[in-house]
Amino acid sequence: MNFRTALIPAIVALIFIPALANASTPISTLGSATATNSFDNGNFGQTWTWNSLTSGPGLYISSNDTAATHPQLLFEVTSQGANSNSGVSTIAAQFTDSHSGTNSTNFGIIGDAENGTHNNGVVGETQGTNAGDSGVFGNSTGTSGATYGVQGTNASSTGYAGYFNNSNGGYAAAFMGGNVGIGTATPQSLVHAYGGEVQVGSSGASCASGTGGALRFSGSTLYYCDGTSTWQTLSTGASSQWTTSGSNIYYTTGNVGIGTTAPTNLLSLGGSAAQTIWMERNPTSNTAGNSLTIQASGATAGATNKNGGTLTLSSGTSTGTGTSQIQFQTFNAGSSGTADSSAATQMTITGAGNVGIGTASPQNLLDVNGAASIGYNVAAPSNG
Repeated sequence: MNFRTALIPAIVALIFIPALANASTPISTLGSATATNSFDNGNFGQTWTWNSLTSGPGLYISSNDTAATHPQLLFEVTSQGANSNSGVSTIAAQFTDSHSGTNSTNFGIIGDAENGTHNNGVVGETQGTNAGDSGVFGNSTGTSGATYGVQGTNASSTGYAGYFNNSNGGYAAAFMGGNVGIGTATPQSLVHAYGGEVQVGSSGASCASGTGGALRFSGSTLYYCDGTSTWQTLSTGASSQWTTSGSNIYYTTGNVGIGTTAPTNLLSLGGSAAQTIWMERNPTSNTAGNSLTIQASGATAGATNKNGGTLTLSSGTSTGTGTSQIQFQTFNAGSSGTADSSAATQMTITGAGNVGIGTASPQNLLDVNGAASIGYNVAAPSNG
């Protein structure tokens, strides 16, 4: 039989037998499955369409058999083999839902597991060891709107909306960029915890420049790393804590140091430079200053004939032949209605006990530089 004789029957078959002319075969015509049934499509891609589908699943695969002692795997998609191009990206399965419509809700994939002892709706796993390998990768490419790369919700009062665990000692979770809210969906700072406490412990790590600002709690003491080599004490013991009550803040015991880590009195200031304690100016526009009163303790209210506390003003401690003094300053009127005036020393008490009014170096027990008025009934000094 020559080539022309063999070709004529084949052309006739394609014309008069439509089933042979159309290579596609409906799934409904396939016979019963056997243990060895398989489809080998070679290098031919397959496309199945349900363009007129209005409801229900386009493809439904189910099994209600008992798994017994063997795990069941109802549906598996596997892609494997060596790529001819080492930089190519492969996808074992892809699900896309791009329906449009106002207020429509689209799901690319839904995983649901229930009725078991340990249920997982979706499980992602990678056995890769390269940096960036992910068991589950969520990516939102929208450039606007409150979108989520990964979102978790939880309806159980004892459950977790998100749970991260690294059993090998690595990072359980890492967040790069943006604020992180714990207990709040509107974090106002890089880490914002709301509605509960933030608890720290101690790993035993050393304090260095790379851990500056770190907190640790060890024993009964809270420390912070100063960025050098020292863990600084924030508080010691349960009774040495700052406490707040309404708008009040107080320290229950111990000394408070400002500019010093070793306060020797109830309130101690660092002594490496001159210091000033003052009231800040009133922020309200064009207002006068407010008064400052320093008063010693009073006797118990309603007590009988009890003295109040003594107010003691002391200059600094001197050594050897050194002295110290007390100065009283006031602000006189200036030359401009709005410019700040300058402080002037009006009275000085020297280390020797001399009092000078109008002079900073009194030579007598009382030295007045300028006119002085003395009222009546001034008693003469007693020589006895």
